[in-house]
Amino acid sequence: MDEDPQQLTLLIQNLTTNSIDLNLLLASIAMLSLLFCSAMISGSEVAYFSLDASKWKEEEDKTSFTQIKKLLQKPNHLLATILISNNFINVAIIILSTYMTDSLLDYTQHPIFSFVIQVVVVTFALLLLGEVIPKVYANQKTLTFAKRMSGPLSLLSTLFKPLSQLLVSSTSIIEKRFNTKGYQISVDDLSSALYLAGENDTKEEEKRILRSIVEFGNIQVKEIMKSRVDVSALEQNTPFEVVKKLVISSGYSRIPVYRENFDTVIGILYIKDLLPFLNHTDFEWSNLIRTPFFVPEGKMIDDLMREFQEKKIHLAIVVDEYGGTSGIV
Repeated sequence: MDEDPQQLTLLIQNLTTNSIDLNLLLASIAMLSLLFCSAMISGSEVAYFSLDASKWKEEEDKTSFTQIKKLLQKPNHLLATILISNNFINVAIIILSTYMTDSLLDYTQHPIFSFVIQVVVVTFALLLLGEVIPKVYANQKTLTFAKRMSGPLSLLSTLFKPLSQLLVSSTSIIEKRFNTKGYQISVDDLSSALYLAGENDTKEEEKRILRSIVEFGNIQVKEIMKSRVDVSALEQNTPFEVVKKLVISSGYSRIPVYRENFDTVIGILYIKDLLPFLNHTDFEWSNLIRTPFFVPEGKMIDDLMREFQEKKIHLAIVVDEYGGTSGIV
């Protein structure tokens, strides 16, 4: 006996409705999962690029530390991986949200609602839940966030390596193009400027500044150093009471320390290291001396300044061609 056509139609409608409901449920779960992934990846950008290296010491023996260090060795590739991953995820979220709203709502009568929901609401949700909140949290829990995302980012870095490499290479080419158009002023240009300044009504102070800039790259350390005869220094076996008197009378924040004579400088005493022990009557102060930094007399001061900045030091021992101490700078 044939089935009733009306019952068959109802059965098909029920199956279709159930299928749509299931698709919407799966789409909702997928969109929430993607929104969570977007939040975690966005937070990673803040966490990794504001990470304080001083907090790593206690993590050095952990796998997450190794992964973090490896990722930060190539910051451009890491940033490219984060941006590529986030873009893919955000595009997927937009596609799913469009599918869901089209399935649930009818915009034929009011098309403006389609724009409001699919653009304004979705964009606001992405910015708030996928950008602002995770980045604020990551900024407060930098190391924790970085550790949690070290594994996923390592995987994504491998997965998107070809794309990130392409993005970094393209960025480098563009950056070089812009850099070549930048201002590059040579010493000759500055000399010409100084010559023109001499012919015009230029203030003496401005001339002096220009002259100093021109001459800076041509000055050797020996021309500006403090001669050894004017240097306050300590012999490593000097009694602590004498050391304290010299520290007070000299007023310097760093004092060279030598063995037997000033040609054998063995370190630098930082007065800030000595402050906690000034009330002691006897103290082995030589244990506090730091490794000295030696420079030759002929070194150019612009190179020296660059080294000072890179190594974060403020005092150098100047030595002559025979290894003897000429002074300090």
